Amino acid sequence: MNDEKTSEEQLSLDQELDAAKQEKEALDKIIAVLMGLEKGTQVRLLQTVATFLGIWAAHLAGGTPATRTPPPQQPGRLAAGERPFSDREEVSPKQFLLQKAPTLNYERVAGLAYYLTHYRETQFFKTLDITRLNTEAAQPPFSNSHDAVKKATQKGLLVQAGKGRKQISAMGEQYVMALPDRERARAVLQQMGLRRKRKRPAGKQKTSPRKTAGSEQ
Repeated sequence: MNDEKTSEEQLSLDQELDAAKQEKEALDKIIAVLMGLEKGTQVRLLQTVATFLGIWAAHLAGGTPATRTPPPQQPGRLAAGERPFSDREEVSPKQFLLQKAPTLNYERVAGLAYYLTHYRETQFFKTLDITRLNTEAAQPPFSNSHDAVKKATQKGLLVQAGKGRKQISAMGEQYVMALPDRERARAVLQQMGLRRKRKRPAGKQKTSPRKTAGSEQ
């Protein structure tokens, strides 16, 4: 009996040591990454991570994080493995856009798309969904919501999802996360533009022989 108790205690101790080791490794990695960034960027990234993990500001100040029970997975929503924001601290669409401070229509569309995806568990949406959320957020109406969504798609912030629906792209998420830091947001768009330019030369090389053949005829 004593042997069993001793084994359990040793196992518990080993688990605590492993957890402490993993925590230290994670902390070392986080510090190493943040050390090379500016103070404002460090704060913004920590706030973003805290929001994603559902850690309230009070908890960051020394409290104990509340236990959260994740909501049941809904079919047709986020894919397995993706973590919705809806089980975290609630933020209204009005508050979210106030934080992101978009100035252009395509930025606002991207922000609304981000909110639908991460706070409403709506990965695929239509223009009407964007329009309705825009009204809920007490934002000025789009003069032409279809054009605004089209512009956001042309910028690469949204992508087609089939059946007339769209979804926010990976770059779109990075862009919204960068706001309200406009320089950082512009850097995301520039990076996106460079990626597109790298793909264009290959296409031109393929079409150039046809153009030559046509001119010779």
